[in-house]
Amino acid sequence: MKRSNLAGYAGYGCSVSHSRCFWGFRLYLLCTLDGMLIAWALANPTIGEPDAAKAIFHQGAASDLPRAGDHR
Repeated sequence: MKRSNLAGYAGYGCSVSHSRCFWGFRLYLLCTLDGMLIAWALANPTIGEPDAAKAIFHQGAASDLPRAGDHR
């Protein structure tokens, strides 16, 4: 029996700064240096930041980002 409709997507994570564990998602934001939001993703908290960033790029959410040497 599932206890939540989020079963299979959400997970347990721990917040080191708050010394607490939680059930749900982590919000990852991809922003420019001046704070403009480029892309966002909700991920299982067991996924690390590098893996979440790779997933954002591979999904194509950030495919329109200018690349090094790209002058638009």
